[in-house]
Amino acid sequence: MSPTAFRSMPALRFTPALVAFVLLLTFVAAPAAAAPNVLLICVDDLKPTLGCYGDTLAKSPNIDRLADRGLRFDKAYTNQAVCAPSRNALMTGSRCTSLGIYNLSVNFRAAVPNAVTLPQFFKQHGYRAEAVGKILHTGHGNHDDQASWSVPTQIEPVVEYLDPDSTGGELTREEAFFENKRLGSIGQLPRGAAWEVVDADDDAYADGRIAQAGVERLRAAKDRQQPLFLALGFVKPHLPFTPPKKYWDLYDPAQFAMPEFRADPAGAPRFAGKGGIEVANYAPLPANGRLNDDLTRQMMHGYYASVSYIDAQIGKVLDELDALGLRDDTLIVLWGDHGWHLGDHGYWTKHTNYEQANRIPLLVVAPGVTRPATATEQLAETVDLYPTLAALAGLPTPTGPQPIDGVDLTPVLRDPTARVRDHAYAVYERGRNRVGRNIRTDRYRLVEWKRPGADPDTAELELYDYQQDPLETENLATHRPEVVKELLEILYTHPEAKPAVESSDFPLPPAYKEFVIRYGNAELYRYNSNYYLTVFAGPREAESAEGEGLIQIGRTWTSVVYFKESRLVTGSESPVYEWYYGGLRQTANGFEEWLQAKCAAARKRFTKKQWRALEEGPPPFTERELAITEARKLFRWWIVGIAPNEDLRFEIHNGSTMVLPYVSVGIRGKLRPPKTGPLHGGGYIPTASILPGETGTIEYDCYKQFVAPEDTDVFALPEPGPEDREQYWEFKAMT
Repeated sequence: MSPTAFRSMPALRFTPALVAFVLLLTFVAAPAAAAPNVLLICVDDLKPTLGCYGDTLAKSPNIDRLADRGLRFDKAYTNQAVCAPSRNALMTGSRCTSLGIYNLSVNFRAAVPNAVTLPQFFKQHGYRAEAVGKILHTGHGNHDDQASWSVPTQIEPVVEYLDPDSTGGELTREEAFFENKRLGSIGQLPRGAAWEVVDADDDAYADGRIAQAGVERLRAAKDRQQPLFLALGFVKPHLPFTPPKKYWDLYDPAQFAMPEFRADPAGAPRFAGKGGIEVANYAPLPANGRLNDDLTRQMMHGYYASVSYIDAQIGKVLDELDALGLRDDTLIVLWGDHGWHLGDHGYWTKHTNYEQANRIPLLVVAPGVTRPATATEQLAETVDLYPTLAALAGLPTPTGPQPIDGVDLTPVLRDPTARVRDHAYAVYERGRNRVGRNIRTDRYRLVEWKRPGADPDTAELELYDYQQDPLETENLATHRPEVVKELLEILYTHPEAKPAVESSDFPLPPAYKEFVIRYGNAELYRYNSNYYLTVFAGPREAESAEGEGLIQIGRTWTSVVYFKESRLVTGSESPVYEWYYGGLRQTANGFEEWLQAKCAAARKRFTKKQWRALEEGPPPFTERELAITEARKLFRWWIVGIAPNEDLRFEIHNGSTMVLPYVSVGIRGKLRPPKTGPLHGGGYIPTASILPGETGTIEYDCYKQFVAPEDTDVFALPEPGPEDREQYWEFKAMT
């Protein structure tokens, strides 16, 4: 009898005689109940595009049969829609706002050095904990956690190609990210292919090997007198889409319909959406993330094929579990780390607070507790899995030392109509230490954007009604104040978000740490189209021409600013170095001295009138200017080719009710030989010929004298604010 089944029996009335009898059984006659094995199946970037969730296109028979064994959560949500923070939440039971970690590069032990992770907790209670594949995030400067496992994790590549044409024989940007190589110069590396179609065996790619290793770990555990906690981390459908050809052949591309709504929500803050984050590192995808119909269909095809590839690998593991007779003694969880935008809102991948980036598949099979083929509408979060698995295994309630923010879902596993929470909580950080905390109820999502610790009156809000507007076409925050008030009261029951924690890999100087905790990313003293001084909240690894390790902390108008790794000492200030065209040289003895000197120098660049304008801030947009900003949001454009004169050819759709003479864009690329290095600038595509509701083709020179057109990325600029009037040609031409 399992510990859970024992606890579910009716309570007994303990008389002295019965107590004596129980003690006799405990110490003389009865062996301890066998602890269940745990099989935790983690799938990278998996949204509920599965047959068991009602997707009629998906071919996922093995995950579907897993759902038939237990309970399906129809309203499960990640705690942040990006890989490392979502996995921190799984492993620690702590929400991202409790840790203060919102990015890929910071290890969770930077926030709580003595945290006890989920597998570590099971280890402490007699389990053997093993991991294969991607469980914690390895890459982008982050690393696995040796303390969590009984044996070292078998790491497999997230980005892997078989076709040499996919990389051109060079290290690509995303390969470098995930292998922790060239992190200071990613932009100088080539883009890898967004997909490849190779007729190969399953184990030619990482996920086939992960499945095989999982099978071998189960076999080894069969005769071992120790319960097993086995975590298998499959890496697809993360980009690039590289399932073997037979999985591509399962789908007819013509089956994939275009997304119904491909625009930002009306009235949403301009920073809430996304552009080309992640997709910009893959060819032939446009760097602004705006894909035409052909690319959209190809990406959908690749995503679904990757899901079917993963499904087949999971099937191999389940088959072996059954063959070994471990099915009735094993707790199984299938979990997607976050959702994925498949062209909805015009977005791709994750990185937002919206539904498609946050909703995840979650299946739980607990023999003796869950009933076959059941489903629940209970709202659930990733952090709930830590206390739930501990309870199912009969272990003590976990207490940290990190915050355990999750709730035990076992009442819902027993009775899918039971309720243990009335909302799910998540977050996304969007630059300058601006945190978007959000709660999802059965009907609504409320998002509050502000700096941690700032007055609530400074927040920008979003509200979406999934009963009336499931596609999130409009932000309703200003239209339904009574709903906003009710949901804010729920949000305020949660602790304030912690400011972002920097990586513990380097002992950053106290003055710098204090500055970024207070201000986040800081951009100071705008001069024409440039900020005179920028300080990064997230320091970046780099190296000098001589190979010396550097930590980039910011830039000025004419230089890049660093600490030297060799000069960093815990608790002490460090000299500041700047790179000019003449090389690297020390310019201050510490961060505070450097900052004061740069602020004083910046002040001298401005006239009294200019300085007064800086202090007062720009005047708000006029109605005409507001109309321009709304109109430019409704322009969609794609690079569709290269003209004979090497201009780039754009297809542009005007979805607004206005004619704009220009649309401002960003331009970057790799300089033509003999020059080296990146180019980063901007341009303005003439759009006066494209009338409202129409689509046209425009050819435009994107610095072709400096950058070959095939090496040029054109990307969307952030939505302008009043301070951007001089930089966006939409305003210059119409005011």
